[in-house]
Amino acid sequence: MKKLLVLLFVAVMAFAVLTACNNTPSTPGNETENLETTKPENEEFVPEIIPASKVDPRQIVVDYMYKMANIEWTPSTDIDLSVIHEKLYYKKGVKYYGIMYCTGDRTMTDYDEFMAQLNDQNQYIGPITQKSAWGNHCSSAIRLSYDQIERGLKFGYTGAMVPSQNKGTIIVGDYKVEKEFTTTDEIVAINPLTVMQEAYAQLQKGDCILTCWGPTGHARMVLEVKVVRAAGGKLNPNRSSIITIEQTNAFDKQAKDGKNTTWYVEHEYTFTDLYTAKYIPLTIKTLQNTDHKDTEFTNKSLNTAENITEGKLKGIIRSSYLEIKSVTVDVLDSSNNVVATETYANTNNDPLVFQFNNRKAPEGMTSLAAGDYTCLYTANTVYGSAKVAKIDFTVQ
Repeated sequence: MKKLLVLLFVAVMAFAVLTACNNTPSTPGNETENLETTKPENEEFVPEIIPASKVDPRQIVVDYMYKMANIEWTPSTDIDLSVIHEKLYYKKGVKYYGIMYCTGDRTMTDYDEFMAQLNDQNQYIGPITQKSAWGNHCSSAIRLSYDQIERGLKFGYTGAMVPSQNKGTIIVGDYKVEKEFTTTDEIVAINPLTVMQEAYAQLQKGDCILTCWGPTGHARMVLEVKVVRAAGGKLNPNRSSIITIEQTNAFDKQAKDGKNTTWYVEHEYTFTDLYTAKYIPLTIKTLQNTDHKDTEFTNKSLNTAENITEGKLKGIIRSSYLEIKSVTVDVLDSSNNVVATETYANTNNDPLVFQFNNRKAPEGMTSLAAGDYTCLYTANTVYGSAKVAKIDFTVQ
């Protein structure tokens, strides 16, 4: 009887061991049901990217020219700039469009700087003399647009745009330029008519054309190129043309809707017209690049949930391709309402790197009411923005 009991006990224990061996131990990787239904408290934030498909520098420079050309403003007093052109006179109370034309000390006036001279009624209240007025001219307007996509350009007047001056402009086409040339008259004189006309045909949106007969001249930005050829492929210069946008020193008599403006928008010129006026086709380095890349963002040493409300912002944000123009810091409450925000310009020498360097936190960030918040970092480029970091924190 004892032997039977012992055998029965051994059999029960063996079955228990066998059953245990056939059960797979529970591991985090096998708990699929829990992973699908339970969201981690601190899910890792993945920075957004700006895809290469969004990078269109030609559209950026054209859009900026239109942006400057479409500003609506009214002089708060008469502005007499007839020293520049006999009919360049802005009248008090009359609505004008586009940044004012000027040739004085402030000819590199961009969109934001001109807007800063307007009051709440869009009246210009800045200085009004030829020397001191805020405005730009034909070549500086193009330079300001190109500055949106390329650093290091050095031309400000038409004379500096002649490619032999090495100020940032690049030849479009196969025409020749001698290093001692200072005018487009000299350039056109040594190049065959067909070479110059074929060069016009290679222009694209955002490029520019220049005529310079000494220290001065005129420049236009290209919007569209129309090329007409005969059956054999020979170019017809009288039917081929270029549509442009340009800042000038005279009011446009052909302006749409009768607008008062010195900005000639969508005027059309034939290749024959351009060659006769000694225009040459130009571009810049960035506009020649067509091999764009996705832009990824990384960050390092940003504030933590423990010190985010101390009043100083820390850390670095890096871009893999596009220049970071600025970074916006938004603070959102638990209902996703923005309760504090600030945009910080990128002042770093390397435009691919943004450093906070203990800049002051957005107004109100140090005096938040008790609750749960999110601090969201957004990197801004000329081609778009991307959310690059997120910090969740609680104020007790």
